[in-house]
Amino acid sequence: MSEGVAAGLVALAMVVAGGVALRDVGGLLRETADVPLFLGGRFWLTAP
Repeated sequence: MSEGVAAGLVALAMVVAGGVALRDVGGLLRETADVPLFLGGRFWLTAP
């Protein structure tokens, strides 16, 4: 059971880290005025 909890914590940490990375990339793109590229990338990431 403890192994399952550890796996869950690792998965949660990966999701949080991924969200932070996406936020940082989005901020960098906005700083460089590549708003259309950012929106296009965001649509591509959320496309099924």
